Amino acid sequence: MNESAATPRDRLSRRLAIACRALAWASLLLCALHARDAAGAVVLVGPLVLAPAGYLLVLVIAAVSIGLALASWMIARARRAAPSDGSAAPVRPVRNRVVRWLVNGTAALALPISILVAGFECLLAAPHIADPASPAGDRVVVVERNVLLAGYGDVYLVPDGFGVGRKIASYSADDGYSPMGNGTYELEWSGSVPHFTAHGAPADPVAMYPAD
Repeated sequence: MNESAATPRDRLSRRLAIACRALAWASLLLCALHARDAAGAVVLVGPLVLAPAGYLLVLVIAAVSIGLALASWMIARARRAAPSDGSAAPVRPVRNRVVRWLVNGTAALALPISILVAGFECLLAAPHIADPASPAGDRVVVVERNVLLAGYGDVYLVPDGFGVGRKIASYSADDGYSPMGNGTYELEWSGSVPHFTAHGAPADPVAMYPAD
């Protein structure tokens, strides 16, 4: 359909569809090129911890993409249901239809993959704010993940207790042990420099690692 021959409703539907596809591909790109530490970033807003922030953003983008797809479909459906003005509907060349099917198909495939990957990461993450805060109000946030019988934790420093955290350490634990859930950790401050240590149990040791 030529842009000049298209009605305002047709143009709106087309633009919504284009935005839907772009967001679908963007959500997949964020998952595929995540650089795990970036997608698993922590954002602290008062007592609220957003983690993994990158994957939460992926879910928001995917939800907006789905909403745009529904809006485009409803507008197109209303257009088809409207009384005809007697003009024949334009026929797209086969090549254009094939390209459109491929574009729509890849976007439709990108969305569920993004939602599954981001949803899985969000379900695994269990964020905790470690006590105490520094004298200047800096906070340490720990995001734990338990996979089968293995436990992992990423430790973040949030300057001034607000905003995006910086990863400073990580740890692994046997049998899915949770140092944060069991309160077996130590946090001391040297000014604004945190010294965080996670401890395990005799049967469930914990190993600490510095940030990469």
